[in-house]
Amino acid sequence: MNAPKTTIKEYIEWTNMRWNNAPDAEKPRALLIGDSIVNGHSDLVFNLVKDKLCIDYLATAKCVSDVDFRTELDYMLGLNNYAMILFNNGLHGWDIDETVYAENLRETLVYLKTKTGLTAWRNSTPIRVVGDLSSFEAVKNTRVIKRNADAEKIAAELGLPVLDLYTPMAANPGFFCDDAVHYNEPGRKFQAEAVAVFILKTMKL
Repeated sequence: MNAPKTTIKEYIEWTNMRWNNAPDAEKPRALLIGDSIVNGHSDLVFNLVKDKLCIDYLATAKCVSDVDFRTELDYMLGLNNYAMILFNNGLHGWDIDETVYAENLRETLVYLKTKTGLTAWRNSTPIRVVGDLSSFEAVKNTRVIKRNADAEKIAAELGLPVLDLYTPMAANPGFFCDDAVHYNEPGRKFQAEAVAVFILKTMKL
């Protein structure tokens, strides 16, 4: 792990892990890694694909550069063999430099490629303005766009499939909750369907 790690913590740190249909050892199992956006749609994804595969998830507030991020990742990866990993990180860690983010993202994606035969990147979703969901937040959303662009270059270099959720979420302010970051039921349903289609197509199921 050569990329510089950070120890900066948010006021509230949290991690959610879920293993859907945990006893099933027959169907292939996919792992979704992300933050509260993954936390919001992963169970819906499982309900859409459960006849063909199982869906687990690791959702965390830790930025990919966090010194403790790999510990959580290794714990999750150590419990199951995953046929596919769909990875996202980018809506936390606003105190770190974008170069540090990109270096750690590359390092993590390279690492994930050693853990599964199929690693994919899912980009980060927009941040809007509280009270004016038709507008994008000027500072953080600009950084989301930058991080997505850097991540897309890394994914291309590593030959990883990419799922773009930024574009459809940017086009649909009606999918957002009032906090301008998270999604209402129609928004989560849209995301779940996009993720499910992407996974099934990528895994050729």
